[in-house]
Amino acid sequence: MAEYRWPRGGAPRKPLRAFRELADEFGITMKQLGGLMSQHDGPKPRLRNTNSWYDPAEMRAWWKGIKRD
Repeated sequence: MAEYRWPRGGAPRKPLRAFRELADEFGITMKQLGGLMSQHDGPKPRLRNTNSWYDPAEMRAWWKGIKRD
């Protein structure tokens, strides 16, 4: 059995969440989340491919800090 090595320095990376998953978690639509992120200087994606992937802890901290109507 071959030994698996983590890429880039050997340490596992934190799991990321898709934009849609975070919108579902916060109970709003993707359009609403995108609007809030542009108005309140939201976190930048950690990985961008077909989807944008965000650090969930960073997004939750940002979500707590914004004032919503």
